[in-house]
Amino acid sequence: MNITVIGASAGVGLEAVHVALARGHRVTTLSRSIDALPVGENLTAVQGTATSVADVRQATVDADAVLVTLGTKKLGATTLFSDTASALVEAMAGRKEPMIVVTGFGTGDSAQFQNPVARTFMKALLGRMYADKSRMEDILTATSLQWEIVRPGTLSNTSTVGTTTGITSFHKGMKVPRISRKNLAAFLVDEAEERRYPRQIVLPTVHP
Repeated sequence: MNITVIGASAGVGLEAVHVALARGHRVTTLSRSIDALPVGENLTAVQGTATSVADVRQATVDADAVLVTLGTKKLGATTLFSDTASALVEAMAGRKEPMIVVTGFGTGDSAQFQNPVARTFMKALLGRMYADKSRMEDILTATSLQWEIVRPGTLSNTSTVGTTTGITSFHKGMKVPRISRKNLAAFLVDEAEERRYPRQIVLPTVHP
């Protein structure tokens, strides 16, 4: 299948590119930088921005599934995520291909299910970024597009061997599992292939 990865130059996005290619998929990427991307006949790199409707449309024109894995190192106020959501809605209008979007546990209504220490830390350090991720979710979930919102817990670099799955029911006092970037990337490609959680909000995890 053809998988588009938006935000592919580093982190989870770059891991997702490697996973998809290893599984034999054709991959198109959209990112500001293409220097870190692998080179091969099954990869097409589009250099551009996720907030540009034209760039998103170019990167997704042949997509069977779209993975959105944006990140930013800026901790202050941003509109990156909500502007990207608006571009996606316009570029993908009328289409039925799955659009699997990574935000984070702590966005939207999930903040109430964090433990008090994590909630305080997130609000102090990442509050403005997560506010815009919440706006992104609101924009996408208000549409008829085939969205899936993926809210991972804390990310790590230590992967676990096991089966990726998702939690769709949240409650106070729940333990929010950590997940490695590699395992999260595998979860995203699994969703592109299988669509286990269409139009749902899901917390990804790994069962050994």
